[in-house]
Amino acid sequence: YHAARDLGNEVTLPIGGCELNMSNSLISLFSQFTERHPNIHINMRTSPNAAVPEMVRSGEVDIGFFFGVRDAFPDLQTTRLYSTPVFFAAHADNPLTKLTDAPFDVLHQQEFVYPHDSCIFIILTMPELEKRQIEWKQTTYLGSVSLVADQVLRKHAVTLVPLCALRQYEKNYGIQKIQLRESLPRAWQM
Repeated sequence: YHAARDLGNEVTLPIGGCELNMSNSLISLFSQFTERHPNIHINMRTSPNAAVPEMVRSGEVDIGFFFGVRDAFPDLQTTRLYSTPVFFAAHADNPLTKLTDAPFDVLHQQEFVYPHDSCIFIILTMPELEKRQIEWKQTTYLGSVSLVADQVLRKHAVTLVPLCALRQYEKNYGIQKIQLRESLPRAWQM
């Protein structure tokens, strides 16, 4: 990569990440990068968050951006970029978004939708709900952010949104944070 760049050759840099991350928190970074380095073309590949480390291991991508927990991938060279909180959220029409300082109990028997069950946010959050004996009426994993947004609107379902995507969710889908009394576990962006 560096040698080709220094010679001015055209280079394609395959980068992997989950849809949530790539389309919300990293797209402006990639745009700035390609403006500064016009001979470098980024080929973005999205997958469920949990699959990104394997994309790096297999050589499918040169760089992977994914959420994880500290020191979970000792076989990969990782850099922790930032830690992000995650929030339960619903469409602005959902009465849950009007609450302030609400207990976790308000989530009991709500419908829950999310892109993938293998996401670190699900892995960290669901045990917290189980400890509090919060059960979902129905849980559906839909495979994409746009399908999740559709069901949040149509079914008044609840979802999870990391802080790095909250502004985009509000702007694009009308999805707002539910103001809960307690916070959820954080994950690291690597």
